[in-house]
Amino acid sequence: MKQNCFLAFVTGLALFMGVAGQAGADAVYASYTGSQQGVTIRDVNTLNQYVWFNTGINASGINVDSGNNIYLPAGNQIRKYSLSGSLLVKMTFPISSINYTDVAVSGNKVYASYTGSQQGVTIRDANTLNQLSYFNTGINASGIAVDSSNNIYLSAGNRLRKYNSGGTLLVEMVFPDAGINYTGIAVSGDKVYASYTGSQQGVTTRDANTLNQFSYFDTGINASGIALDSSNNIYLSAGNRLRKYNGTGSLLAEMVFPDARINYSGITVK
Repeated sequence: MKQNCFLAFVTGLALFMGVAGQAGADAVYASYTGSQQGVTIRDVNTLNQYVWFNTGINASGINVDSGNNIYLPAGNQIRKYSLSGSLLVKMTFPISSINYTDVAVSGNKVYASYTGSQQGVTIRDANTLNQLSYFNTGINASGIAVDSSNNIYLSAGNRLRKYNSGGTLLVEMVFPDAGINYTGIAVSGDKVYASYTGSQQGVTTRDANTLNQFSYFDTGINASGIALDSSNNIYLSAGNRLRKYNGTGSLLAEMVFPDARINYSGITVK
């Protein structure tokens, strides 16, 4: 059985590497917890799985750099894996009450939001995971995204915030319904996309400068993460399912894992 699993992994990885070598090709990466703990890599159109690997940690988010290295936040750890699932670097914060909730990658830097005994954002070297800087936020951020100018966007409860890379708050949007919970956030060009749960369940598309809303659509699921592909199609992780929508909210693909104890905690597209 172990040999068959290994052969399936090698076959899947070879297939994925072939796709990844195509110009402009995207793939979906999702972290999962629950009855299993790991990372799955899937086809961007069908959501069919190419390959997966185990991690043994309850990752709360995921991101991928330009070299297809994978970054996971989990409790007071941040980890970096190769595409094949080899652990490259592990950073464990000495205070166990720190909880890294999500991670973003831009160039040679990794950005992570954290909650617990402290609340803020850490900016770290993508190769070593050594800290370059940090700033306090005073909010329990669940999601983080970074734009091409290294401005930082956070989702936290019923608010969205935008900071510059030095930690200065540039814009804040507080939704009037405190029952809304923004869970994940992504940015592309001049638009910010956020998933929300609570009194409503959906996706909002907003202006990246003002955080004013352009549009929204309902999903009916409690999404924990959101990601965009190169065509601005929207991907959501929610419980044991992954979904793909177009920009206007039409459902294009859905994958429901047969084990309901699986929880897809984070999602990204690279």
